[in-house]
Amino acid sequence: MDRFTRKDAEKAFQNLCELLGKHVAKDHRDVGGWRLDYNSVYGGYVVEEIANEFGAVSRPLGDGRVSAREFWERVHFTWRALQAKERGEQ
Repeated sequence: MDRFTRKDAEKAFQNLCELLGKHVAKDHRDVGGWRLDYNSVYGGYVVEEIANEFGAVSRPLGDGRVSAREFWERVHFTWRALQAKERGEQ
């Protein structure tokens, strides 16, 4: 892939949630749900988890925002690491 878009980041996010047994938040009150927040001014994408019914969030994977390409690469790396663990490679 040469160019990564929001669509690529969102697909990677859905795959990440599936890998980790998390659900994608349906709205800002979906406590425990994860959402992929994007803000171009602050540098891109970050995963947020809805912390309470008022919409407070935590960032379970860290506060750093990344581009669509970097987000996709991090998810792909995680997926490959989990596959290696399942195969007993360490």
